[in-house]
Amino acid sequence: KKTMPFNGVCFHEPSSYTIAIACVLIVGTITSYITQYVVIVRSKSSEGLNWLSLSTSVLTGLLTLVNAGILNWETLICCRIDPQYTESQCFADNLLIEQLAVGPLCTVILYILFLVYFPHKPRFGQKKKEKLREYLWSLIGFSFAVIVPLLVCAMCFVLFYGHFITSHTAFIYGQTLGMISAVLTFFIWAPQIWTTYQLGEAGALSLPMLILQAPGAFMSVAYQILQGANWSTWAPYGIAGVEQCVLIIMLAYYWWRDRKKVKITAVETHVYPAFSSFSILCFSLSNHLQFILDSGLEFGSESQRSSIETDF
Repeated sequence: KKTMPFNGVCFHEPSSYTIAIACVLIVGTITSYITQYVVIVRSKSSEGLNWLSLSTSVLTGLLTLVNAGILNWETLICCRIDPQYTESQCFADNLLIEQLAVGPLCTVILYILFLVYFPHKPRFGQKKKEKLREYLWSLIGFSFAVIVPLLVCAMCFVLFYGHFITSHTAFIYGQTLGMISAVLTFFIWAPQIWTTYQLGEAGALSLPMLILQAPGAFMSVAYQILQGANWSTWAPYGIAGVEQCVLIIMLAYYWWRDRKKVKITAVETHVYPAFSSFSILCFSLSNHLQFILDSGLEFGSESQRSSIETDF
């Protein structure tokens, strides 16, 4: 039974360049999610985030992690079977999996914050029952996104170590999970794009997070290709990067539109203050005088009242 990759040598020393890229991707991923956490906690609302996008993101992230774990299983078990395999060597040799694990973990934390700060108050035109139904679906989506990958992973281990499938079959199994994850990745941001379009604003969605994540997604693709990862592992990141760029364009447009409105309002307020005040004063006096004329009070003869109306 083959347990050691690289022709029987567990440790395959990565270059300092590869380690630097992996560390940058890990730190960048964590930083991008922190910006989103701050937005939600400060506003005490997760309005604008789509539960379907979040649940799909958790599901695809965990499936991609299982995919990488299966395809790189021999590298992982070297940490356990080789007594000369140090912790630093184990860390350096499994940077790909570690980098892939950070994303789903941060997304799970984001989903938890989404549920904690869920906006229970119905939006305009929305019924309270619809909001409650949305919250219940959010809970179901979170449970499904976490439990399914765990069951899939457990089933693979049981089948492989129970000698029901060969290592080649396990490889195909892992590759299939990556393909499923790549297809589902399209649906991660598609509902979020639709939700943002309907709101016409960013809501609780963080533009800095997207600006950090989109280049990071393409960097992840390049890094995984350089590491020799299977295409089924890096394809979800490429798809996510494209959709994140679409959201960045949308949020940038909404920011520019709102900024333009503020400028127009400021110009009207500061350039024509005297004209605006005079118009309001004339309108108030006109309404007040009209009320007096129509009230039926006696101010004199009918001819005098007509004279007042004519003069005004």
